[in-house]
Amino acid sequence: AYMVKLVRTSSSDTDRRKHTRYKFERGASWTDGDGVHRCALLDISIEGARIKFEGKYPRQSGTLRIEGIPADLPCKVLNHEAGQARLRFELEFDQKNQGFKVFERYFREMEGKMDPLSKAA
Repeated sequence: AYMVKLVRTSSSDTDRRKHTRYKFERGASWTDGDGVHRCALLDISIEGARIKFEGKYPRQSGTLRIEGIPADLPCKVLNHEAGQARLRFELEFDQKNQGFKVFERYFREMEGKMDPLSKAA
């Protein structure tokens, strides 16, 4: 397992993300089948986010609500470890409620004011 991780993290192709991630610390809430949970947004891109949470790990899918952005973002949990979860926004599901279009407008306005994370972060 260590060798696979070493190989995957040793090349310039390691970061397979299509979009830049930005440091973006803000309060948020995560809603899943267990209810609504407070969390903290750590970083964000146009396609996903990383949150910090306390207590039980979030379920595999749910909705993220970011303070200051009037949109509920359907998400899938890609992985979770050490009190953090990586989320991918479920854009195709969201076309019905227009939440992603609201988020995208806010994101594009904030993008120039946020600090990009390095590729290795």
